[in-house]
Amino acid sequence: MARTSPSPERRLALAILEQVRDDLRQPWRKKIFTETVSYIFPKIPPEPEERAWPFSFDNLCGLLNIDAEWARERFRHIINEAAPST
Repeated sequence: MARTSPSPERRLALAILEQVRDDLRQPWRKKIFTETVSYIFPKIPPEPEERAWPFSFDNLCGLLNIDAEWARERFRHIINEAAPST
């Protein structure tokens, strides 16, 4: 059976999460790194209108059939690996 290519929406969602991964691997780019961490790990629960935003982390994960908490844990490992050793 031939595989169908992902929809444009799924390709975009994947590209965004790949950019998140790349941004987390560069902690010396402090502003981008901080904004990316805030995107994945919001300090306060999102408001209902934020949950409706199609590019929210949870919505992108849902579009890709990825558990958002599992993805957060994977990104947490990337953050820990990128942290400078002391």
